[in-house]
Amino acid sequence: ELSQISEEQEAFLANCGLRRIPAEMSFPPQPALSEFRPKLAEDQAAWVCFGTALGYHRFLVRSNQVKYLGMLKDRDVQNSVRAVLKKIGSGETAIDVSLLQSDDWKESVQQTADKLFAGTSVDELAKLRELVIVPDGLVWYFPFEAIQLKVGDKSEHLIDKLEIRYSPTLF
Repeated sequence: ELSQISEEQEAFLANCGLRRIPAEMSFPPQPALSEFRPKLAEDQAAWVCFGTALGYHRFLVRSNQVKYLGMLKDRDVQNSVRAVLKKIGSGETAIDVSLLQSDDWKESVQQTADKLFAGTSVDELAKLRELVIVPDGLVWYFPFEAIQLKVGDKSEHLIDKLEIRYSPTLF
């Protein structure tokens, strides 16, 4: 009799433990974009990149708008980011300091930045105090801090002009 009760309890527990019951909410809770945007200050923005099999979709999220910047072909983004990484010596066992001190890599960084931020103006970025970057895929390896902003007739690194933060997700 004890054996039978034990088997029934095991069957009951197995049914409870292995049964798939959908949760009523995801964790952590995902707020709607309409709830998130008002939390951004006027001088803050989030640049969001979302990779798919076809390419990378890019968005600029501000407190007053969400701007779709378009899709870039996956291969174009990969080739551009790889070219930048090669120019700065990434992947080498020891990075040659003279590579970083030269201006050879700046053109490659700027061309890639022009692609990634196409659809928005440099002036718009220059007005920000903080930029949150939500990269995806190979874009995680791109050195956003090295982007050159032209302010008048001078060039400044993006990191010198505004605060840059990275986030794996927008929320």
